[in-house]
Amino acid sequence: MEVQKRRAVDYSEIDVDAPGHGQWKNVYDYDVPVLHIDKLTQAQSDGQVTSLDAAKKLMHRFTVEEVEAAVDEVGS
Repeated sequence: MEVQKRRAVDYSEIDVDAPGHGQWKNVYDYDVPVLHIDKLTQAQSDGQVTSLDAAKKLMHRFTVEEVEAAVDEVGS
């Protein structure tokens, strides 16, 4: 991801069609690709499930600049 070259961010991909990801499929099935941006909580860093209540979502098409702005907005 281009943004990772410019700043430290934790990034992971989720296949909404993979077994066990039904909660993500229910929310994002027709919106992929989607970038779900949220602050990392201690529970998440300990391996617990990320919240579906994203602080910011970018859907379908987005630029590096839009991603950086969203990351900055969520991080502040």
